Amino acid sequence: MVCFVTVCCAAKKPILEAQPYARAIENSFTQAFTSKGCPVMAYAIMPNHVHLLLRNEGADLISTI
Repeated sequence: MVCFVTVCCAAKKPILEAQPYARAIENSFTQAFTSKGCPVMAYAIMPNHVHLLLRNEGADLISTI
């Protein structure tokens, strides 16, 4: 199953404009979801939110998020 997930920053603050924060989010999501059986197929990091396209390979997606 393929799932589309959007994660927003608290108070919609544009903290992901800063490159170090965006890279940290990119690395964290990719590692965490892949290790839990939900590889990241695509993503878009916006200034105040992140879009993820995940492939669920039998994992409990709610617990993973």
